[in-house]
Amino acid sequence: MKPSPRFLLFVLLISCLMALPVSTVQAGSQSDALPNPAAEAYLLNALRTDGLADLESFPEGERNVSGAFLVSALKDPQVQSKSFLFIANMTVVDEVYANDSIIPGNIQFYRVEFAGYVDFNSSLTQALWIGESEFRDHVDLSFATLDGNIIMNKNTFESLSFRRSVINGSLDLRENTFKKGVDFYGVHVTSELLFDASRILGVKHPPEVSAPSEFWAITVDGPASFVNTHFAGKANFAQSDFFRLDMRDAIFDQDLDFTGTNVGRVANFTKAVFGQAANFKDFSVGSTANFAAATFKGTAVFENATIGRDAIFSGATFDGHANFDYITIGRFCDFIGTTFKDVFSFYYTSVAWPYFDGVTFKGPVSFEGMQASEDFEIANSSYDYLEKEFPITLVTVEGAVKFKDFSVPAGLELSRSHFESLSIDAQNKLETEFIDLSETDIANELTIANISMKRFTAEGATIGKSTNLCNVSITTELDMRNAHIGFLKIDRQPQWPTDPEAFNLRGMVYTDIDIGDQGLTEETLQALLGLVDTSAYSPQAYEALGQFLTDKGHSDWAAEVQLAQKRRERNESLAPFSGAWFWSWFMEIFAGYGQRPALAFIWSGLVVAIGALIFRRKEDMLPVEQEDAKLEYNPIWYSFALFLPYIDLNIACKWEPNPERKWARNYKYIHMMLGWILAPIALLTFGGIIG
Repeated sequence: MKPSPRFLLFVLLISCLMALPVSTVQAGSQSDALPNPAAEAYLLNALRTDGLADLESFPEGERNVSGAFLVSALKDPQVQSKSFLFIANMTVVDEVYANDSIIPGNIQFYRVEFAGYVDFNSSLTQALWIGESEFRDHVDLSFATLDGNIIMNKNTFESLSFRRSVINGSLDLRENTFKKGVDFYGVHVTSELLFDASRILGVKHPPEVSAPSEFWAITVDGPASFVNTHFAGKANFAQSDFFRLDMRDAIFDQDLDFTGTNVGRVANFTKAVFGQAANFKDFSVGSTANFAAATFKGTAVFENATIGRDAIFSGATFDGHANFDYITIGRFCDFIGTTFKDVFSFYYTSVAWPYFDGVTFKGPVSFEGMQASEDFEIANSSYDYLEKEFPITLVTVEGAVKFKDFSVPAGLELSRSHFESLSIDAQNKLETEFIDLSETDIANELTIANISMKRFTAEGATIGKSTNLCNVSITTELDMRNAHIGFLKIDRQPQWPTDPEAFNLRGMVYTDIDIGDQGLTEETLQALLGLVDTSAYSPQAYEALGQFLTDKGHSDWAAEVQLAQKRRERNESLAPFSGAWFWSWFMEIFAGYGQRPALAFIWSGLVVAIGALIFRRKEDMLPVEQEDAKLEYNPIWYSFALFLPYIDLNIACKWEPNPERKWARNYKYIHMMLGWILAPIALLTFGGIIG
């Protein structure tokens, strides 16, 4: 039997009616729940009555209202007449579209679940409180104006946007969880912003923002606090303006950008953790920037930052490149107990008091061009990188430079700089490859104590007052060429290089010398002379020492120095057996290089005596003229007259040796030649012309 058409039509109609409610819910809701008309009626009635609507008395699952109904209730004239609205224990089952709305009263949502998208874009509201609520989709408060305090605590958001909004009050977002991200681009908060203990878990961001945590170009007129906030993805705070910023114990898992941001007062990042790159380029802080105990796991960039008062990096750890190039700090810059595991760059910085104590440098560093208006100190620190020296070059420090117990095995480069004073010392002796002070100007004192080095270079250096070397060892090379070192104070037993070619004092100038606190004594003279004799031969080094001794009233000691110089000149500069070499020997033997004029007279007297001995007998002499035979002959006067041929005593011309004594006649000419040589030397030496 075939079914009748009426029966088939009835079955089809029943099927359509059964399917209709399910289709409607799927098309218009974000959850499987349906609005409860009773709950909606209660909500509207309670808000109209006293502005308080708590649906806790409704069983769970029956507290549901639609988003459209909630918006219409908030716009109801009787509801808007209330100054305060309280809504609790409610579920909004679909989207809330309240954009461009004006809500004159203050609203509080407590334990409200929003299943769909919430849109208050471009709305105007008063104070807003949201606590212990959940938003399963995006919340949009972009371009809104909120004339009151906004408090959202202990909520869970899918994502939240205040983009380009104005909050004329405080914004409190403490202890919230954001599963995807937040967008605060261009937000202006006229009072404080509180984000403490919140978590922003998103690691990806939509194309309209630059990071899951978007705070680009935000302005906060009061304090901003992100204490113990966790940023799982990138965070962008660039080009922002804060009155005061507190980010203690904040955690940034990925890149952080504070480029061009200004903080009017204090910026506090104590114990913050930066998981990847932290960019503070052009960062500006009016007072103190505190990064104590912070951890930088990636690159840290503070290039061209400006800190009005103090910068604190005590206890901080830098795992990656730490870039402080061109930073300006008004007062103290403290690195106490800080660790740099990679490159540390302090290139052309301007800091009043740069202070490093207990710092470990494990990578290369650069202090080139640093400007310090007060003292610069590195104490109890170590530079463990052995492939390159520790460079502090082209630096100007108007105060004292102090390196105390600073272990720098690879060497300390301090060339072409200006210091008010410089001290490098250690409690226990430290070893370093070298210290280089080439072309450096030190206005007052240079002090080096308890340091052992292979090389010390101070070529062209200028020390205004004194150079103090105490318990210093220089084993391989010492170069003090053209240095002006003021008052030189050294140990009684200094250790210098043994190779003269590696010990250069040419052109070194000093105003005074003291060895072992003894003053100027015979022992001091020998030590000074030994110092110059040990160095590479340089006439200027001997001349400087001789002039110093002369100025101190010890011309006899100066003569000893000149003798030592001439002897080294002969032994190291003149070709053996050359004319100059023979002449040098002659000058030492016969005149002591002009420093011992008595030698010339002694040798002259000896020649005269020898001549008197050879020409002692009158019978061995013949008169030149017969009438001269009547004259009395004296061999001493005859020898003396021959020795001084350019002085006519009318004696030498009267007598001649007997022709039979050819050797005597030949000696006569030798005797005369010696007179021509020795007598002028004696006279010139005695007159101080030679010497």
